[in-house]
Amino acid sequence: RRQRLEVTALDLTAVVSDFVRMIRRVLREDIALSLVTEGPVGAHADPGAVEEILMNLVTNARDAMPTGGKLTIATERRTLDAEAAALHGCSAPGDYAVLSVSDTGTGIDAETQHRIFEPFFTTKPVGSGTGLGLSMVHGLVTQHGGCVSVYSEVGRGTTFRVYLPAADAALAPGVRRAERKTGGGTETILVVEDEVGLRRAAQRVLERHGYTVMVAEDGVEALEILTRHDGPVALVLSDVVMPRMGGVQLYHALRERGRPVPVLLSSGYTARDMEATAELQDRVPFLAKPWTVAELLSRVREVLDAPEGPARP
Repeated sequence: RRQRLEVTALDLTAVVSDFVRMIRRVLREDIALSLVTEGPVGAHADPGAVEEILMNLVTNARDAMPTGGKLTIATERRTLDAEAAALHGCSAPGDYAVLSVSDTGTGIDAETQHRIFEPFFTTKPVGSGTGLGLSMVHGLVTQHGGCVSVYSEVGRGTTFRVYLPAADAALAPGVRRAERKTGGGTETILVVEDEVGLRRAAQRVLERHGYTVMVAEDGVEALEILTRHDGPVALVLSDVVMPRMGGVQLYHALRERGRPVPVLLSSGYTARDMEATAELQDRVPFLAKPWTVAELLSRVREVLDAPEGPARP
């Protein structure tokens, strides 16, 4: 999907640093995360898109290290001549803000590297990935007028480098991360998600913006929590496919029990997710994974502020 970007001059290092602080707490303990920077790096970019690019690349790096390893995120400024620009796939030579994500995982063979940015191409088992992650990264970077390259050795690891147009040096040190209208609140939200990292990330983001958050690992636990909880619950944010009871089943169970609490379903567009949500196409709002912090906050606020039952976009 082609997104509408709000490109501004920002400090790429500041955006990445904020992301690292959030993601560090939700990575597995066997993954060591490092941030390497050379100080402020000016870029012309959409901060939300940068977070989405990072989330996709970090998720791929994590999955490539099933037994642990090192994950390094770096920012720097580089000048590409015509030959280097062509080598990396950039349309023009010039100054670029570079974001690198490196892992010490399984690596990617040469044949796969040639296809890795194709839509729906994936090496993951059916149902566990969409094949859209790296294609989305490529599309977002291209929309910025940049390029993305991959270097990998099987058994050694992989490095993705994202080249974004550099902000004019004259803007520094006034380059700042763009402020986004995301909003917060004081309502109570129940987050239902079986992936520990995403559950903790959503909880942390929502709590940081004023919400009271309860968490459950699937629909069965969510129903148990709601039965025990005396106070009002303003929203249930739920994954679609989970063990024991998924988001759609949870929605129906709540309605059967006379609990008309709004439900916001979140999914990564896998085949199983699309099939599961088909029946609720126009009745339940939807949040696509991988979400950015801005997307999570704005969608939650939109659903909470809706008069009743907002339609799925």
